[in-house]
Amino acid sequence: MPALAGEYGLVVATARMLLSAGYETTSTLIANGILALLSHPEHLPALRRQPDLIKPAIEELLRFIGPGIVNLRYANKDLRLGEVLIHEGQKVVLDLDAANADPRVFGDDLDLNPHRDAIAHVRFGHGIHHCIGAPLARLEGQVAIGTIIQRFPELRLDRSQSDIHFRDDTFLRILKNLPISVHA
Repeated sequence: MPALAGEYGLVVATARMLLSAGYETTSTLIANGILALLSHPEHLPALRRQPDLIKPAIEELLRFIGPGIVNLRYANKDLRLGEVLIHEGQKVVLDLDAANADPRVFGDDLDLNPHRDAIAHVRFGHGIHHCIGAPLARLEGQVAIGTIIQRFPELRLDRSQSDIHFRDDTFLRILKNLPISVHA
């Protein structure tokens, strides 16, 4: 019977992790995406006129200001990256913002551009470490952000950007507040 309790505990722990990871990162994608669009309002008219642009816009928002900041991995073998030797078992911190600002992949102009082909971003990881919830997060972002910008054409930041703060978190970029004005 203890083995069954252990397996049950593992299932419950996994379900809790998936729920919290799926909720917090997706709600952060939506909030950060709205902040980015309201901070660059010149892009809103095109997104309102052409709702199909929300799909590539979500990829660009993930690249530009996605929820994940870093990922941790452990090297499974010795590896040389340029001048640096990473030893098997050594912890590696992957800077997702730096990877998503690589001019070799995304060009020299890294400002927000909802028309950019940003599908090569690594905000959801890559390869065997790709987020299992990525398709659902993308869809939720498309529906939520697309609906908000269509339904509230007068949506505006209610304060200056200096009044907007993020939680102190190593792994996720989570807004403490998002002061907006909404006029239906």
